[in-house]
Amino acid sequence: MKNCIKELRRARGLRQEDLAGLLGVSRQTIVVMENNKYGAARKREVCLCLIYQKNV
Repeated sequence: MKNCIKELRRARGLRQEDLAGLLGVSRQTIVVMENNKYGAARKREVCLCLIYQKNV
């Protein structure tokens, strides 16, 4: 699966800090997700949240 988190985050005009706050995680967690070093299932959840503009 293509990592869409960074692309979708930017399309929504969110900073890493903003997305981290929405998801209840640290900014560093977002960095790890965007660098493909995080579980695929969680990345899919984040992508869906960004697509549908919903919080986890």
